[in-house]
Amino acid sequence: MIRTCEIETLQSDGIQLPIKIELGSKIIYDLISIICPNEIEGKIKHLLVNNGHDTSVIGNPQQIVCQTCGKSFYPHTSKFFKEMKDDIREIIAESLKRGRLNAKALSRRLQLNKSTISKLLLQIIQIISKSVTKSKIFKNKKRRSNCLFIDETFLKIGKKTWYLIVVVSGNNKIMAVELVLKRSKENILKIVRDCADRLLYGLQILVSDGFLVYIGVARALNKDLIHIRHIHKPPYGRIIIEIYKYGEFDFHKTSFATTNEITAVNGYFLGQIKITKESLGKKIRGRKPGSKNRPKEVILAEKKQKQKNRIPRGRPPGKTNKQDWELHIFNHDKKGGQITALNGSSSSVTAVMNKILKQFRNMHITSNLVEKEFSALKKLIDFRGRRSMEIWDDLLYSYYIIRDEPKILKHILSKCEISYNMVKKSLPKIISCQVCAM
Repeated sequence: MIRTCEIETLQSDGIQLPIKIELGSKIIYDLISIICPNEIEGKIKHLLVNNGHDTSVIGNPQQIVCQTCGKSFYPHTSKFFKEMKDDIREIIAESLKRGRLNAKALSRRLQLNKSTISKLLLQIIQIISKSVTKSKIFKNKKRRSNCLFIDETFLKIGKKTWYLIVVVSGNNKIMAVELVLKRSKENILKIVRDCADRLLYGLQILVSDGFLVYIGVARALNKDLIHIRHIHKPPYGRIIIEIYKYGEFDFHKTSFATTNEITAVNGYFLGQIKITKESLGKKIRGRKPGSKNRPKEVILAEKKQKQKNRIPRGRPPGKTNKQDWELHIFNHDKKGGQITALNGSSSSVTAVMNKILKQFRNMHITSNLVEKEFSALKKLIDFRGRRSMEIWDDLLYSYYIIRDEPKILKHILSKCEISYNMVKKSLPKIISCQVCAM
């Protein structure tokens, strides 16, 4: 809210406060009426009297007593400044929408130094961490989706490297934010399982980068799943879609390698498919029933023979591992929103691609919602600076609380302390001056 202060002599028989207004090179002095904070506009006017200076307060401000309601206050806590504080809270709320904890932008908006803004933001973060009901936060909410995006970035906290793991649902809602010291399978699996339990349509699609730990996480979920991996290595723009199918006694994995733009462009595209199978039956350890140990002489002779015919370990030079991949061709009808298989190509992969198309229609598959989230996060929260683990935890928690529940700001800011000095310095940005005709 921008208040308009008309530059004219205020006619009042009550207590007045001098004010200086700068208009370019001109300085105008005027008076504003001191009004009791309890006075309601349009109702009975409160009568005020000066009650000497309060020596128990820094600066020894003039103390004013309302003879109508008995309220005791100072000029800088009168109704005018109370309304100014409410205006500042509105500006802060507008600036912090979608979690924009940007100290520089807020500093420019209120004409306050960065140190004052940092203290204000810290105060807001502390109020959020203490007063928000945990049952309502993003970490416990169910989401209307069947897809999870997961990614991580790193932070330097003290002398240690911490990893910030963020999970976003397919409908672009924050599911989890965790700081961990290790990107281990156990840590990530715990986070993914918690998020999967809160998807109303069950986890069907998992989107991650090419970090190998995610392969182990996807497999450890032990369920039919589509795992999309972005390969962030040259040549760029590659994706591998792994389709997990569990039978009663076996596990089938279909790997489909292609490029990320197939759901965004119209026409034909190629992909390579490889199918692997694995038995889920338990293997019995030990010697087969009825077999016996061979004579020691035979075992030694076999070892000597192996030493003579020793084969170099690893893949032979120049040989690739592409012999198991088959080339398939598909067509994407962008207008009709449908992918079809051509020339006998895999119908099962086509069905999976159409399922993926619902999530990525007219988008590149590498349009990762978490990566977008990190880009916004890095702009809004300065990743540099010395902060303890506790402060980082509260900062990230507050950022995502505000991002997920913007309406909570009004309640939080009502508890936030706005000082007189903040009002005084911010007035030029809040008040718009207008010269009235005499």
